[in-house]
Amino acid sequence: MLCRDVLVGVMLVLFLATAAHGNSGGKEILNAAERAWLMKNQSRLVLAVETGYAPFVFLDAQQQPTGLAHDYLRLIEAKLGVQFRQRRFSSLDEIFQKVRDGEVHIVNAVTSTPARSKFLSMTEAYVSVPNVIIVRKDHSGQMPEYELSGLRVALVKSYAITEHMSNRGLHFIPDLVPDDLTALLNVSFGRSDAAVIDLATASYLISEKGIANLRVAGEVAYDIRLSIGTPLNEPVLHGILQKGLAAITEAERLEIKNRWISAPQNQSIFEVRQFWIILGSVLAVVLSVLAVILAWNRTLRRQVAMRTEALVKEQDALRESQASNLAFVTLYNQELERQIAERTVDLSEANRKLQQLSEIDGLTGIANRRKFDAEVEMEWRRAIREEQPLALLMFDIDHFKEYNDLFGHQEGDKCLRLVAEMLDALMQRAGDLVARYGGEEFVAILPGLDTESAVEVAEKIRLAVEQMHMPHPGNVPAAVVTISIGVAAMTPDQAARSSALLQQADANLYRAKREGRNRVAAG
Repeated sequence: MLCRDVLVGVMLVLFLATAAHGNSGGKEILNAAERAWLMKNQSRLVLAVETGYAPFVFLDAQQQPTGLAHDYLRLIEAKLGVQFRQRRFSSLDEIFQKVRDGEVHIVNAVTSTPARSKFLSMTEAYVSVPNVIIVRKDHSGQMPEYELSGLRVALVKSYAITEHMSNRGLHFIPDLVPDDLTALLNVSFGRSDAAVIDLATASYLISEKGIANLRVAGEVAYDIRLSIGTPLNEPVLHGILQKGLAAITEAERLEIKNRWISAPQNQSIFEVRQFWIILGSVLAVVLSVLAVILAWNRTLRRQVAMRTEALVKEQDALRESQASNLAFVTLYNQELERQIAERTVDLSEANRKLQQLSEIDGLTGIANRRKFDAEVEMEWRRAIREEQPLALLMFDIDHFKEYNDLFGHQEGDKCLRLVAEMLDALMQRAGDLVARYGGEEFVAILPGLDTESAVEVAEKIRLAVEQMHMPHPGNVPAAVVTISIGVAAMTPDQAARSSALLQQADANLYRAKREGRNRVAAG
């Protein structure tokens, strides 16, 4: 027994010495107790990777995690001598739920708020990115915040900067959109006068999406500050990550920043690559013509004394050549104009298709959360104007986690698609919309229906899903896939907000689940 204890002690000392050599500049940044804790717990620790938060954390063309915040996390892992297990998530809400469930232990690229501090400990902020004012390039000069007064300003719903700007008393017209790309496109196409988003996201999207007619006109006195979050019951992990973050040098921080953040500046026509290509082509033709003319002139000068008669003929030939070259240049310019016109049409069509893709859920093929948010606001305003009721259904597949655990994620995805197809098929009216809300949750907008009519539709949907007879042994006692539905309906007024309808439907959904699932709850 004593020999075994001695051997374990020696192995621990050797590991600590090796880790210390491999970490920041050859210096161990953890104490012995922290290193021992990390050795013992590394296998259970899970790092959440958000897949669509460009340019901070997202997936590259090879479907590998990348981004500014991900670079920080990888550098911390290198300095600690570890590599955390990763799980990918499409939304921050899903990550936070997994933190509460004890399945996620490291949340990267989050800003500290009072609500999040109830379940997360935050490291010091490792990057602070200013929020900026984006305008079209035809709007010259700088734009301080007070000049937004009276303008239509694109802001992303639920962002901290949106709340900040709304409380500034600037008297602008808010244009609330579901995401940063929509905000930039609204400004690009003239639907909004300006947008306020963070500089890193603006720089990345303008570059990646080729939105060439936008520029930064000014800054807002409110920055986003990204930190790394850990559950409140993991204080040792919090301290370890804080030490790893502190070990990152200023040079390393600057290198990461320069890799991902660059401000889109004013760009004249002389900085546009396409302009130089076209201009170079035209100049090449002109120079070719001039070269021919100069060659002929030199020949004529050498022979003018003895070839006067020949000179006349050669001059006639030269005039014919010039006319031919002029016709060529004219045709070439016409071809260039035609190609530019075709490219403009192709670009407009590509933008239209991009807008459509941004509203479709990639897994199920029905509307996504972004499309739902836009439609429910539109229908809410219409219901106010027309003094008509608006109904909302919220669906949840019963015991879907058990279904995934039993059959695997591929079958789980197939189940989601089949349920989505059934829901979409049952939306028979022109104004009805069904969308994937997140995970195994779906929502449906039913304009013009009161609570009684909406319950009838919900019961029809619930029964149709049950009669699909998809086996689900984990859904006791039904043994097939079923859904629970929360129903809410109201005739809104100017003082009400659409979130009240959503909250009521969500509360009724949870009541349906509490009362045994596979049922409809309203009230």
